[in-house]
Amino acid sequence: AAAARDNAKQKKTLLASSKGDDNVKQNNPSLLGYLFGSSKSDDNVTKKDTPQTTTLPTAGGSEKEMQDLKQEIAKLKAELGKLKSENQKTKDKSTKLEKENKDKAAKFEKEKETHKVITAKLERENKAKDEKLAKLEKENEENKKKESELEKENNANKDKLTKLESTNEELEKEIKTLKSFSEAGESDKTFQKSLFKKEYKNATAPMYMDQLFCALRLFITEYVKAEGISAADGDKFLRILQEEAMKHPDEILTKLQHTAQRLWTSDLKLSNGRPLYSILNEVIRKDEGVIVTHAAVLARAINELCVAGRHL
Repeated sequence: AAAARDNAKQKKTLLASSKGDDNVKQNNPSLLGYLFGSSKSDDNVTKKDTPQTTTLPTAGGSEKEMQDLKQEIAKLKAELGKLKSENQKTKDKSTKLEKENKDKAAKFEKEKETHKVITAKLERENKAKDEKLAKLEKENEENKKKESELEKENNANKDKLTKLESTNEELEKEIKTLKSFSEAGESDKTFQKSLFKKEYKNATAPMYMDQLFCALRLFITEYVKAEGISAADGDKFLRILQEEAMKHPDEILTKLQHTAQRLWTSDLKLSNGRPLYSILNEVIRKDEGVIVTHAAVLARAINELCVAGRHL
């Protein structure tokens, strides 16, 4: 009975010293098996290493074994404390690394947002530059078109001026021809005594477009009749001539001289192959019939509306 009490006391002491220490069970299963019998919760301990039944030291057992056992338990506690310390250091290091990673991630996100802002700003600037460039290119194209149109208009004006000068020279020649009738032995048909000179002196330059076209219609009608040309050809020639002269409807009431100029410089030819200015010169040379009256009105219109300072 005394020996049983001693064994129970020793077992209680060992239990108290190792209570709640899971690492002791894990690191020393053979010892715990010796102290407490077989350990069913530890899968790493085999039946060979841990006996199913263990007999504690008897009352007459060696004190040295008890001291060795206590020292081994103390050693295990020390190792457990060391492991706990290392585990804490590992946790602290992990916490530090986690914080550093979070800081890096936050910095990266901030830099990413900054990069997005800069990229968006650059894209807006590039878009604005592209739009400005497109606008400049469009303006450049428009300027080129305007320049081309102005050049064409300038060339057309040059052509008109050249044609006007040419027809004016021809008219001068016709006038000189009329004046030279007396020198050719036809003293009774001088320009000063001509019917055209008389009609021209009495004629008044048209003030309105209908007056100009009326004189033109009467002139062409009398001419085709005298030359034996069909009335249909005369009407066609007159109609196209009027359409050319009225290319700009806004001039009908304001710029009569432009219409007269286009009539005089027109290259449109009658069915006999002669343009208006040539027909007019022919009628003036012949100086015969009622057609001279209409020719005088046209000549007055051309001289006063197209040729400044013209006096016959």
